[in-house]
Amino acid sequence: MPIAETAILVAGFALGHAAWSVSDLPAGELLVPLAIVVRGDKRELVRFAASTQTDAISNGKATLEELQSEATAWAFVRDGLSPIDGKNSDVLILEVWSKEMPSTVTFIQRYQPFSSGQFKVLGPAMVRIDGITQGAEESKRLDDLLYRGVSEHPRAGSLWSQWYSN
Repeated sequence: MPIAETAILVAGFALGHAAWSVSDLPAGELLVPLAIVVRGDKRELVRFAASTQTDAISNGKATLEELQSEATAWAFVRDGLSPIDGKNSDVLILEVWSKEMPSTVTFIQRYQPFSSGQFKVLGPAMVRIDGITQGAEESKRLDDLLYRGVSEHPRAGSLWSQWYSN
């Protein structure tokens, strides 16, 4: 399946911004869901604040669906919990869409919250296409692109190697 490399790079930038945003959050606070929307050669950061995380995520998804007619790509990031190794782990869930891709790609990046004593990004992101977890080779290829996009973020790019723990 062809995956638009530029969309994955934009997703990496969005992941970098999200990681930078949560890297110093106090206990109990969550990332305000955000998107990087690409229109032509311009990128726009959009945040989806609401009274609940559920409403913010719903508003974000609805807005992005409306924007698909004028956008060339978007990357949407939200905070979440995911069962990994038998327990719930804090994760950043990143959905990526592009006009050039036949389906949305989802990255699930584990992290250790700042409130635990030190913020860390834990291991490579899990990659899903059409709900199917990708094999090691395709996951590594897409994660490498994703992290190259993170390096483009003006704040997170220089901090990523300090945060990343395999």
